[in-house]
Amino acid sequence: MRVVLAGIATETNSFSPIPSPLKNFGSGPGPLFGIDALNAFKDTRISFAGLYNIAKDWGAEIDVPVIGRCNTGAPVSDADYEVMAEKILESVSRGCDAILLGMHGALLTQSGSDDGWLLERLRMLAPDTPIGVSWDFHATMNPRKVNNATITRCYRTAPHTDTFENGQAVARLIRRVLDGEVSPVTVWGNIPAIGDSESPGMATASAVLAPVMAMAAEAERDPRVLACNVFGGCGVADTRESGPSCVVVTDNDPELAIKLRNRILSALWERREEFVCVHEPLSESVAKAKAIKAGGARGPVVLGDSCDSANCGGADDDMAVIREVMKQGLVDVAIAPIRDPEVAAAMHAAGNGATITVDLGHKVKPVDGFGAEPLHVTGTVSGLYDGQLVVTGPVFTGTRRDMGPCGCLTVGGVQFVVTTERAEPFDFGIFEKVGINPREKQYLILKGCFNFVPVYKEIAADIIFCGGNGANRTVLQAGEAGLYKNLRRPIFPLDQNVTFDLTEAS
Repeated sequence: MRVVLAGIATETNSFSPIPSPLKNFGSGPGPLFGIDALNAFKDTRISFAGLYNIAKDWGAEIDVPVIGRCNTGAPVSDADYEVMAEKILESVSRGCDAILLGMHGALLTQSGSDDGWLLERLRMLAPDTPIGVSWDFHATMNPRKVNNATITRCYRTAPHTDTFENGQAVARLIRRVLDGEVSPVTVWGNIPAIGDSESPGMATASAVLAPVMAMAAEAERDPRVLACNVFGGCGVADTRESGPSCVVVTDNDPELAIKLRNRILSALWERREEFVCVHEPLSESVAKAKAIKAGGARGPVVLGDSCDSANCGGADDDMAVIREVMKQGLVDVAIAPIRDPEVAAAMHAAGNGATITVDLGHKVKPVDGFGAEPLHVTGTVSGLYDGQLVVTGPVFTGTRRDMGPCGCLTVGGVQFVVTTERAEPFDFGIFEKVGINPREKQYLILKGCFNFVPVYKEIAADIIFCGGNGANRTVLQAGEAGLYKNLRRPIFPLDQNVTFDLTEAS
């Protein structure tokens, strides 16, 4: 038996100013190939490792042609995507008995293509070979992705704490296909709505989505149901099918699949308004944080700057939140990360203990020109290091992050973790590596979306998500509807009087 096991993962934000070149699809030189890819990821907790964890016991030859993983950014060039995709296609062309893929599912190329292109090509090369795909909860599903995969399964959690387990589940299902135990049939559909990934209603444990996730879990207790998938979708990926969707895989029971799909889609449609993020004024969020500490709350108040999160396509250098924090006089504050290669280089040139004056942040101009000026500050340098970090938190555990030369710049009562490359603050390491103990701070500002919550909620007095000015600030409002060029219309909330008919669900 021969198994091809690979992964290409990034989430496209069509409105991000950050390019997604091939060199960014890895922690260093770019994507990894062959044994280097296997050794780098087999002991992590991502979906690739889950797929491998099960497949390695099949007694099969396992070929890993490529693994490429990139922070969220602008659409990928077609040429760069094809470099990775062709590695997978070449491996499959040599013959295989199964194909296992760990994908994100919201990748877009500059021509508007997506991961469906790869699946379509794979199906043409290997028309009878089982293909199992582990997708992200925020994947955008469409006919090319669904119809060319044998098994479709997505994470059940956002924040994503079950990526490894999802890979395992996909591999187990493909094994059942290989053994002739099941004959999968798949149906899918979406609703005429899009949402914000950072909306509280998009968290799978929220009061909004938890009942829908429970509905899907209950469906999977039926042995005829192989997978009942709820996808939140990616609202900032400007492609026709963006938005929440449902994919149901049954053991040769299309009628049951349609029934379950319709039930899930109806539940998602009823909740559509809760998928749109509505931030209170930034000044109010910061004042709320200040009041919580004034009331004697123990632990730091965490301000989440999700609008500038690397995992949502942000540049990690918008200064709106910290500017308001300084304006309101908050002290004993630590913020991570601020991506500023120029300042990071100046810090390393000056050395630990040096005092430097710099213009910090706002080096990347948003695609719509929205933004402000850098902060002109004088601070003390400390905690310089090379920026190599291994994630220890429950989201993407064991993956290596290369943030480039980093350090801490202390400006009065505020400590900035300055990095050369973008990063998501998955755990405490981003602070601890530069000598900051986040548990002892009064306030923490994290340029991250929900994936930091599982770690930081254990020490936080409260977590408040703020409306900053980064690339992920909500575009889901009528005034900015014109930003979308490819999205199907009409669609909620960009258009008025949108209706949903289950007969048009797919």
